[in-house]
Amino acid sequence: LAYFNEKCPYGGGKTCPDGDNCDKCHNEKEYMYHPLVYMTTECRHHRTRQCQNRTCAFYHSEGQRKEAEENREELLIELAETERRLKE
Repeated sequence: LAYFNEKCPYGGGKTCPDGDNCDKCHNEKEYMYHPLVYMTTECRHHRTRQCQNRTCAFYHSEGQRKEAEENREELLIELAETERRLKE
């Protein structure tokens, strides 16, 4: 992954001394759509069926939540395997 699922302590953008080399999220969208954060929180609009955002970063059903959780688990396994290979 290009960056961690943590928010930059400098707020990102021009205020971050690491600039584009920073390994943290520089804005809310980078954080919300990070693969380890994406669809971990329920959409506040879905219960009233009022969510109109086709690219909503929040889950709208238990099925979406479970699928995202399975994807995160697979990603974490892949990351661990990659890290292990790099240490060899």
